[in-house]
Amino acid sequence: MPERAQRVLDYLLRDVSFKVIEPEEREEFGRYFLLVHDPLYLGTLKEAAESVKSPKTYFYDYNGEQTHRPRQLDELFKFCYDTMTPVGRSTWDSAYWSALSALNGAVLLRQGKVRSVFALTRPPGHHTGRDFFGGYCYINNAALAGEYLAQNGKVAIFDFDYHHGNGTESIFYHRRRVLYVSIHCTPPRAYPFFTGSAKAKGVGRGKGYNLNIPLEPACGLRVYRKALSRAMRVIRDFSPRYLVVSAGFDIFRSDPDGSFDLPLEFCTELAEEIFAVGVPTIIVLEGGYNLDSLPELVYQFLTTPRTTSKHKL
Repeated sequence: MPERAQRVLDYLLRDVSFKVIEPEEREEFGRYFLLVHDPLYLGTLKEAAESVKSPKTYFYDYNGEQTHRPRQLDELFKFCYDTMTPVGRSTWDSAYWSALSALNGAVLLRQGKVRSVFALTRPPGHHTGRDFFGGYCYINNAALAGEYLAQNGKVAIFDFDYHHGNGTESIFYHRRRVLYVSIHCTPPRAYPFFTGSAKAKGVGRGKGYNLNIPLEPACGLRVYRKALSRAMRVIRDFSPRYLVVSAGFDIFRSDPDGSFDLPLEFCTELAEEIFAVGVPTIIVLEGGYNLDSLPELVYQFLTTPRTTSKHKL
């Protein structure tokens, strides 16, 4: 949905205090793509997207009669775990440059040029694992930023999207230098349905560095505040050098993909709690599908008073 990102960008540009930085390619980024994702998966995704001839044609992985589907799509859908994630001619370019936005933001943090940065990513990424994709996600933007920053210190990833970030969790499930904390709608009541249990705490060296806080579909302010307080306490105790935020604005009222009973005004309080961690932070856009409220929510989140610089990618 290109309109989603465009609406957010147009709204933010009303405020001249935001500095817009176009993402750029760097040779060093290739290493992080391969640390996060399987090279066969990435190559198949790129090849499959480029095999689609018409820019207006999209294919899905389902057991129906599909004529004129390039053979490369059949190879790609072996990595897909749902039947609703479309792949078209622009899929690779969109996902690739979305990922570069997150990586460029991470560079700014590591260079110490800013204390906070917003990556306006579309498509989102937290449902993509090392060698699987789904949920309209193709490359894991937050995981790439986290991997890049983890070379310079401990990283906490806080995911407040309505849907569990199964891809991000799986990528760091065996790691201890990257803490993953997620507040989301409880499985099996929301996509991806089969992950996000509170019992999932990591394995091996990563045991104890994965925290899921699943909430009921009609969750209101009181319950969510309690969950948020717990999440922030765990993150502060971890003492990260950097914080990556998978920001899913589908947790607020009126979003067509969520059912939490959280007023739009809560966005400022949410931002205050997150930025109170007090470490360099990158915010990566995940969900949020009410096009009337999303731009204002993003703006509220980014302009919550704090002693940090503001950038948008």
